[in-house]
Amino acid sequence: MNGGRAGAADRLGALAVVAAVAAAYGPAAGRYFTSEDFLLLRFLAEHPPWADLGATFGGPWLGVTIVGFYRPVATLLFALEGRLFGAEPLAFNVVHLAVHAANALLVAALARRVQRRFLPGPLDRVAVWAAALLFAVHPLHPNAVLFAASFAPLFATTFLLLATVSYLRFREGGGRSARLVAIVAFALALGSYEAAVVLPALLFAAEALAPPGPIRDPRARAGDAARALAPHVVLAAVYLGLRHSLFGVVLGGYPEAAQELVGLRARVALSHLDTSISRLVLPLFDGPSSIPPGIALGLAALAPLGLHLWARGRVPPGHPRLCAFAASWLLVSMAPFAFVPVVPATSRYWYAASVGAAIGVPAFARWLGAAFPRGRAGLLGLPAALLAVWAVLLVANVGTYREAGETARAVQAAVLRAEATDGASRRFVAGYPLFVTNRAGVALAQVFHYGLADALRPPFVPAPGVDVAPLPPLPAAAFAPLERLPGARLYAWAPAGSRLRRLPMPAMPPATLVLQGPPDGARFSAERLPAPVVVPSGTHRRLRLVLVAAGNPSVVDVPARDGANTLLGFPREFVLAMRRLYPGRPVLWWVVAEDAGGAVSAVSPVRHLVPQP
Repeated sequence: MNGGRAGAADRLGALAVVAAVAAAYGPAAGRYFTSEDFLLLRFLAEHPPWADLGATFGGPWLGVTIVGFYRPVATLLFALEGRLFGAEPLAFNVVHLAVHAANALLVAALARRVQRRFLPGPLDRVAVWAAALLFAVHPLHPNAVLFAASFAPLFATTFLLLATVSYLRFREGGGRSARLVAIVAFALALGSYEAAVVLPALLFAAEALAPPGPIRDPRARAGDAARALAPHVVLAAVYLGLRHSLFGVVLGGYPEAAQELVGLRARVALSHLDTSISRLVLPLFDGPSSIPPGIALGLAALAPLGLHLWARGRVPPGHPRLCAFAASWLLVSMAPFAFVPVVPATSRYWYAASVGAAIGVPAFARWLGAAFPRGRAGLLGLPAALLAVWAVLLVANVGTYREAGETARAVQAAVLRAEATDGASRRFVAGYPLFVTNRAGVALAQVFHYGLADALRPPFVPAPGVDVAPLPPLPAAAFAPLERLPGARLYAWAPAGSRLRRLPMPAMPPATLVLQGPPDGARFSAERLPAPVVVPSGTHRRLRLVLVAAGNPSVVDVPARDGANTLLGFPREFVLAMRRLYPGRPVLWWVVAEDAGGAVSAVSPVRHLVPQP
C-alpha cells in the first residue's frame, strides 16, 4: 500500500474509532452524577489539591489511609475538571469520552508498534484498527468512561499506553525524546493509579518475546534490553518504596485485594482467571459465570498451543509471539487485583486489561488465517463478529448507566422536596438504591453506594441545608434510638413515584442496653480513638454496633457472649476516614441486640462521636 493510500486508511480508521465512541456513548453524554462522583467533587472543591501540593504528592490519596491509594496526578486532573466545570455533568462526560477515544487511538498505535516488532513485513492495518475498535466498544468500559469517579484508571491508561508506545518507538530507533516521553509517561501513570506499576513487566514481555533482530548474541540482546528497561524498573522501585513509607505495604489498592494477592493459591487463581476470561470476552452477567467452569481457561490455554503445534514451521513465528504478548498484557494487568472477577459496577479494574484482549483477538484471527489460508476470509471475520456482539452489549450497559444517573437525580430531588416541607433539623434516609442491578442481582451501575449527603451540598445545590445521613439496610426497629434525637425525621425511598416516604419513628424495644464506653459527645482524633464499647451480658444472640455518618453507614457484628460482657471495637479506619472526608461532622452510634430469630430484642440510646481538628 503506497503512502497516500496508507494515510487515507489510517484517517478512515481513526474516524471510525471516534464515530464508534460517539455513537455508543452519545446518548448518555448528559448522564447525571452518581455515588462517589458527589463525594469526590464536593471534597475536592472544598480541599483543592493544589492548595497543598506537599500533602498531595507526599501523602495518601485525599489524606485517607484506609484504601492505600496514591493518586496525586489523576486527582489534580479531576480537581481541575471540577474547578472548570463545577456541577455540570455534560462537560465531565464529554471530556472523559474524548480521553476514552484517545485511549482507543493509542491502542491502535500500540497494535501498530507490536505488529512491526513481532511480524516484520507489510503492516496489516485491518488488524490495527480492529484492535482499536474492539477496545472502543468493550461492554465493560462505561464504568471507567461514564462514572466520573473512575477518573484514575481512565487517565492512568492514557499514560500507560503512551509510555508503552514511546518505549517501543525508542527501541525502534526513536531517539532520546521517545525514551524521555516513555519515562515521564510512566511516572504520570504511577501518580494516577496503583495498577500502573505493572508497566516494567509489560515491557519485559515485549523484550522477551520479540524476535532476535539485528543483535543475534543472546547475552548482548539481554544487556541491551536491561539497559532499556532500567529506568522503568528504578522508577517502579522508587514508587514501591514511597508506598511502603506511606502505608507500610507495597501492594496497592483495597486491603482485601492486596491480602488475597499475597496469599494467592494456585487453585483460587485458576478459578478467578477462568471466570475473568469468560466475562471479559462475553460479559453477559446472567449468573455466577457466563461460561461453564474450566471452559474459558481451557480454550485460552489450549487453543493457541494446539494451533502453534499444528502450524509450526508453516507460519511466521511472530504470530504466536504477538498473541503471547497480548495474553501477557491481559494477565499482568489483572494481577494487581488478584484476578478477581469484576461486575459491571466495578469493571474499571479491567479497563487497561482489555487492551490485551483487543489486540489479541485480531492477532489470533490473523494467525488462524495464516495457518488455514483457504478459510482466511471467514477466520478474519471473527473480530468483526465479536465487535458486533460487544457493540450490542455496550449500548445496553450505557443505557443502564444513564438510568443510574436519572435515579440518583430523582433521589436527590426527593430529599430536597422533603427538606422544603418537613421542618426537620436532622434527616435520615433508608432504602435508597446502592446500585442498579439486573434480574440475577448483579450490580450494573452505582447509584448511591456513597455520596447521598454530598449530593445535597455545594456544588450540587446552592447552599447546605439540613444534615442528611444515610442509614444501613437494617430492620426499622434498629432505628428506634433516632426517635430521641430532637428534630429528627426518618424517610425511606419509594421508587414508585420517585419520592421519599415518611416513616413513623419506631417504638423503643422493651429492653434497653446499658453501655460502658465513650459518653455522648466524646471527642476523638487520629491519635486517640474512643474506647471500645462494652455491652453487658444477656440473652441476646448477636450484637451490632451501628455507626451513621454523612459519608456512609457502617455496621460491626459480633456474636453475643452468654454470661459475659461483650466488647465491640470501633472500626478505626472508617471513623478516621469520616473524620477526614467530613471534618467537624459527628458520627452517630448505638448498639442493637438481636435474638435467635434475628428480631431486634434491645437497643442502646444513640451517642455522638465528635472529631477533633
